[in-house]
Amino acid sequence: MGEQIANFILALADSFKGTGVPGYVAFIQLAILGLCLIGVTYGARQKLAYINTLLAMIRSVDDGLTTEKLSEINPFLLRKSGNAFVARQKRAWANFCEGLVELDGPGGKLSALVAPRDSLTRESLHLGHGLWRHVPGLFVSTGLVLTFLGLIAALRESGQTILLAGDDPKLLQQSLSDLLKIASAKFIMSLTGLMASILLGFYLNYLDERTNRALARLAGLVESRINVASPEMTLANILNVLRVAHDHPVGFKSNTTSGKKGAKA
Repeated sequence: MGEQIANFILALADSFKGTGVPGYVAFIQLAILGLCLIGVTYGARQKLAYINTLLAMIRSVDDGLTTEKLSEINPFLLRKSGNAFVARQKRAWANFCEGLVELDGPGGKLSALVAPRDSLTRESLHLGHGLWRHVPGLFVSTGLVLTFLGLIAALRESGQTILLAGDDPKLLQQSLSDLLKIASAKFIMSLTGLMASILLGFYLNYLDERTNRALARLAGLVESRINVASPEMTLANILNVLRVAHDHPVGFKSNTTSGKKGAKA
Protein backbone atom coordinates (compact mmCIF):
# COMPACT_ATOMS: atom_id res chain seq x y z
CA MET A 1 0.00 0.00 0.00
CA GLY A 2 2.76 2.44 0.96
CA GLU A 3 4.74 1.64 -2.18
CA GLN A 4 1.69 2.31 -4.34
CA ILE A 5 1.15 5.69 -2.69
CA ALA A 6 4.83 6.57 -3.18
CA ASN A 7 4.68 5.56 -6.85
CA PHE A 8 1.58 7.69 -7.33
CA ILE A 9 3.31 10.75 -5.80
CA LEU A 10 6.42 10.16 -7.93
CA ALA A 11 4.29 9.80 -11.05
CA LEU A 12 2.52 13.03 -10.15
CA ALA A 13 5.89 14.73 -9.64
CA ASP A 14 7.08 13.54 -13.07
CA SER A 15 4.42 15.75 -14.66
CA PHE A 16 6.45 18.78 -13.44
CA LYS A 17 9.69 17.81 -15.20
CA GLY A 18 9.53 20.37 -17.99
CA THR A 19 11.30 23.69 -17.54
CA GLY A 20 8.21 25.52 -18.83
CA VAL A 21 5.88 23.97 -16.24
CA PRO A 22 6.53 26.64 -13.55
CA GLY A 23 5.57 29.34 -16.04
CA TYR A 24 2.30 27.61 -16.90
CA VAL A 25 1.53 27.07 -13.21
CA ALA A 26 2.31 30.71 -12.41
CA PHE A 27 -0.02 31.83 -15.19
CA ILE A 28 -2.81 29.61 -13.84
CA GLN A 29 -2.26 30.96 -10.32
CA LEU A 30 -2.48 34.55 -11.53
CA ALA A 31 -5.62 33.73 -13.54
CA ILE A 32 -7.21 32.22 -10.42
CA LEU A 33 -6.16 35.33 -8.47
CA GLY A 34 -7.96 37.50 -11.02
CA LEU A 35 -11.12 35.39 -10.72
CA CYS A 36 -10.92 35.60 -6.91
CA LEU A 37 -10.62 39.39 -7.03
CA ILE A 38 -13.68 39.58 -9.28
CA GLY A 39 -15.65 37.24 -7.01
CA VAL A 40 -14.69 39.09 -3.83
CA THR A 41 -15.57 42.46 -5.38
CA TYR A 42 -18.95 41.22 -6.60
CA GLY A 43 -19.79 39.71 -3.21
CA ALA A 44 -18.77 42.87 -1.34
CA ARG A 45 -20.92 45.05 -3.61
CA GLN A 46 -23.90 42.74 -3.12
CA LYS A 47 -23.55 42.91 0.65
CA LEU A 48 -23.08 46.69 0.74
CA ALA A 49 -26.00 47.36 -1.61
CA TYR A 50 -28.58 47.04 1.18
CA ILE A 51 -26.45 49.20 3.51
CA ASN A 52 -26.45 51.94 0.87
CA THR A 53 -30.23 51.56 0.54
CA LEU A 54 -30.61 51.99 4.30
CA LEU A 55 -28.45 55.11 4.18
CA ALA A 56 -30.52 56.62 1.35
CA MET A 57 -33.88 55.88 3.00
CA ILE A 58 -32.85 57.17 6.43
CA ARG A 59 -31.40 60.34 4.87
CA SER A 60 -34.84 60.95 3.36
CA VAL A 61 -36.19 61.38 6.89
CA ASP A 62 -35.56 65.06 7.60
CA ASP A 63 -36.44 65.19 11.27
CA GLY A 64 -36.33 62.49 13.88
CA LEU A 65 -37.38 58.94 13.15
CA THR A 66 -40.90 58.38 14.49
CA THR A 67 -43.21 55.39 14.43
CA GLU A 68 -45.18 56.94 11.57
CA LYS A 69 -42.10 57.59 9.43
CA LEU A 70 -40.69 54.17 10.23
CA SER A 71 -43.93 52.58 9.02
CA GLU A 72 -43.54 54.52 5.76
CA ILE A 73 -39.99 53.39 4.91
CA ASN A 74 -39.98 49.87 6.35
CA PRO A 75 -42.34 48.32 3.77
CA PHE A 76 -39.74 49.21 1.14
CA LEU A 77 -36.75 48.21 3.27
CA LEU A 78 -38.24 44.89 4.39
CA ARG A 79 -39.86 43.79 1.13
CA LYS A 80 -39.05 40.23 0.04
CA SER A 81 -36.30 40.51 -2.55
CA GLY A 82 -32.58 39.90 -2.93
CA ASN A 83 -30.35 36.97 -2.09
CA ALA A 84 -29.79 35.14 1.19
CA PHE A 85 -27.30 37.73 2.48
CA VAL A 86 -29.76 40.57 1.89
CA ALA A 87 -32.51 38.59 3.65
CA ARG A 88 -30.29 38.25 6.72
CA GLN A 89 -29.51 41.97 6.65
CA LYS A 90 -33.23 42.76 6.48
CA ARG A 91 -33.85 40.55 9.52
CA ALA A 92 -31.11 42.43 11.39
CA TRP A 93 -32.74 45.78 10.54
CA ALA A 94 -36.19 44.44 11.50
CA ASN A 95 -34.82 43.24 14.86
CA PHE A 96 -33.30 46.66 15.48
CA CYS A 97 -36.59 48.39 14.66
CA GLU A 98 -38.46 46.12 17.06
CA GLY A 99 -36.23 47.37 19.86
CA LEU A 100 -37.16 51.03 19.29
CA VAL A 101 -39.52 52.52 21.87
CA GLU A 102 -41.43 55.81 22.29
CA LEU A 103 -39.95 57.25 25.47
CA ASP A 104 -40.96 60.77 24.39
CA GLY A 105 -44.60 59.79 23.98
CA PRO A 106 -46.72 59.06 20.88
CA GLY A 107 -45.46 60.86 17.80
CA GLY A 108 -42.13 61.66 19.42
CA LYS A 109 -38.68 60.65 18.30
CA LEU A 110 -38.02 56.95 18.79
CA SER A 111 -35.43 55.80 21.32
CA ALA A 112 -33.12 52.82 21.21
CA LEU A 113 -32.19 50.96 24.36
CA VAL A 114 -29.10 49.63 22.56
CA ALA A 115 -26.85 51.92 20.53
CA PRO A 116 -26.95 51.33 16.75
CA ARG A 117 -23.18 50.78 16.77
CA ASP A 118 -23.74 47.78 19.02
CA SER A 119 -26.77 46.42 17.14
CA LEU A 120 -25.89 47.03 13.47
CA THR A 121 -22.52 45.26 13.44
CA ARG A 122 -20.59 43.29 10.82
CA GLU A 123 -21.73 40.05 12.40
CA SER A 124 -25.43 40.92 12.60
CA LEU A 125 -25.44 42.27 9.03
CA HIS A 126 -23.33 39.36 7.72
CA LEU A 127 -20.72 41.59 6.10
CA GLY A 128 -17.77 39.24 6.62
CA HIS A 129 -15.84 37.61 3.78
CA GLY A 130 -16.65 34.05 4.85
CA LEU A 131 -14.60 31.42 3.02
CA TRP A 132 -12.68 34.06 1.07
CA ARG A 133 -10.57 34.58 4.21
CA HIS A 134 -9.00 31.14 3.69
CA VAL A 135 -8.09 31.61 0.02
CA PRO A 136 -4.81 33.54 0.61
CA GLY A 137 -3.49 30.66 2.68
CA LEU A 138 -4.50 28.22 -0.06
CA PHE A 139 -2.37 30.12 -2.57
CA VAL A 140 0.71 29.74 -0.37
CA SER A 141 0.02 26.08 0.43
CA THR A 142 -0.64 25.16 -3.18
CA GLY A 143 2.52 26.95 -4.33
CA LEU A 144 4.63 25.06 -1.79
CA VAL A 145 3.13 21.68 -2.71
CA LEU A 146 3.72 22.25 -6.42
CA THR A 147 7.27 23.46 -5.74
CA PHE A 148 8.15 20.33 -3.78
CA LEU A 149 6.66 18.15 -6.48
CA GLY A 150 8.80 19.97 -9.03
CA LEU A 151 11.90 19.53 -6.87
CA ILE A 152 11.21 15.80 -6.55
CA ALA A 153 10.95 15.53 -10.32
CA ALA A 154 14.16 17.56 -10.80
CA LEU A 155 16.09 15.40 -8.32
CA ARG A 156 14.92 12.18 -9.96
CA GLU A 157 15.85 13.41 -13.41
CA SER A 158 19.25 14.68 -12.25
CA GLY A 159 19.93 11.39 -10.46
CA GLN A 160 19.42 9.47 -13.65
CA THR A 161 21.67 11.91 -15.55
CA ILE A 162 24.44 11.57 -12.95
CA LEU A 163 24.29 7.78 -13.21
CA LEU A 164 24.65 7.98 -16.96
CA ALA A 165 27.53 10.44 -16.66
CA GLY A 166 29.62 7.95 -14.74
CA ASP A 167 33.10 9.28 -13.89
CA ASP A 168 33.13 12.01 -16.52
CA PRO A 169 33.63 15.28 -14.55
CA LYS A 170 32.24 17.47 -17.32
CA LEU A 171 29.00 15.51 -17.49
CA LEU A 172 28.72 15.55 -13.69
CA GLN A 173 29.26 19.31 -13.64
CA GLN A 174 26.67 19.75 -16.37
CA SER A 175 24.19 17.57 -14.48
CA LEU A 176 24.61 19.56 -11.27
CA SER A 177 24.28 22.82 -13.19
CA ASP A 178 21.06 21.61 -14.81
CA LEU A 179 19.76 20.53 -11.40
CA LEU A 180 20.30 23.98 -9.92
CA LYS A 181 18.65 25.67 -12.89
CA ILE A 182 15.62 23.40 -12.77
CA ALA A 183 15.34 23.63 -8.96
CA SER A 184 15.51 27.44 -9.03
CA ALA A 185 12.80 27.53 -11.70
CA LYS A 186 10.49 25.44 -9.52
CA PHE A 187 10.51 28.13 -6.82
CA ILE A 188 8.63 30.40 -9.22
CA MET A 189 5.46 28.53 -8.25
CA SER A 190 5.96 29.25 -4.54
CA LEU A 191 6.85 32.86 -5.26
CA THR A 192 3.74 33.36 -7.39
CA GLY A 193 1.52 31.75 -4.76
CA LEU A 194 3.02 33.97 -2.06
CA MET A 195 2.53 37.09 -4.19
CA ALA A 196 -1.09 36.13 -4.94
CA SER A 197 -1.70 35.56 -1.24
CA ILE A 198 -0.31 38.99 -0.33
CA LEU A 199 -2.31 40.79 -3.02
CA LEU A 200 -5.58 39.07 -2.11
CA GLY A 201 -4.98 39.66 1.60
CA PHE A 202 -4.38 43.38 1.07
CA TYR A 203 -7.50 43.63 -1.10
CA LEU A 204 -9.63 41.90 1.54
CA ASN A 205 -8.33 44.35 4.14
CA TYR A 206 -9.19 47.24 1.81
CA LEU A 207 -12.74 45.93 1.46
CA ASP A 208 -12.93 45.60 5.24
CA GLU A 209 -12.04 49.28 5.59
CA ARG A 210 -14.77 50.22 3.11
CA THR A 211 -17.28 48.13 5.02
CA ASN A 212 -16.27 49.65 8.37
CA ARG A 213 -16.68 53.17 6.96
CA ALA A 214 -20.13 52.30 5.59
CA LEU A 215 -21.18 50.86 8.97
CA ALA A 216 -19.86 53.93 10.77
CA ARG A 217 -21.90 56.19 8.47
CA LEU A 218 -25.01 54.06 8.99
CA ALA A 219 -24.66 54.01 12.78
CA GLY A 220 -23.98 57.75 12.92
CA LEU A 221 -26.94 58.54 10.68
CA VAL A 222 -29.34 56.35 12.68
CA GLU A 223 -28.12 57.87 15.95
CA SER A 224 -28.80 61.35 14.56
CA ARG A 225 -32.41 60.38 13.79
CA ILE A 226 -33.26 58.68 17.13
CA ASN A 227 -32.53 59.01 20.82
CA VAL A 228 -30.13 56.52 22.34
CA ALA A 229 -31.37 55.64 25.82
CA SER A 230 -28.06 55.26 27.60
CA PRO A 231 -27.93 53.69 31.07
CA GLU A 232 -27.48 57.18 32.52
CA MET A 233 -30.63 58.41 30.71
CA THR A 234 -32.62 55.38 31.88
CA LEU A 235 -31.47 55.93 35.46
CA ALA A 236 -32.39 59.62 35.19
CA ASN A 237 -35.91 58.71 34.04
CA ILE A 238 -36.31 56.32 36.98
CA LEU A 239 -35.09 58.98 39.42
CA ASN A 240 -37.47 61.50 37.88
CA VAL A 241 -40.43 59.13 38.41
CA LEU A 242 -39.36 58.51 42.00
CA ARG A 243 -39.01 62.25 42.59
CA VAL A 244 -42.51 62.88 41.26
CA ALA A 245 -43.86 60.12 43.49
CA HIS A 246 -42.09 61.63 46.50
CA ASP A 247 -43.24 65.22 45.83
CA HIS A 248 -46.85 64.29 45.00
CA PRO A 249 -47.54 61.07 46.88
CA VAL A 250 -51.31 61.57 46.95
CA GLY A 251 -51.69 62.25 43.24
CA PHE A 252 -49.27 59.49 42.33
CA LYS A 253 -51.10 57.04 44.63
CA SER A 254 -54.52 57.97 43.24
CA ASN A 255 -53.27 57.54 39.68
CA THR A 256 -51.82 54.17 40.58
CA THR A 257 -55.07 53.10 42.33
CA SER A 258 -57.26 54.19 39.43
CA GLY A 259 -54.98 52.33 37.05
CA LYS A 260 -55.35 49.16 39.11
CA LYS A 261 -59.16 49.53 39.28
CA GLY A 262 -59.29 50.00 35.54
CA ALA A 263 -57.23 46.89 35.08
CA LYS A 264 -59.56 44.87 37.33
CA ALA A 265 -62.60 46.18 35.47
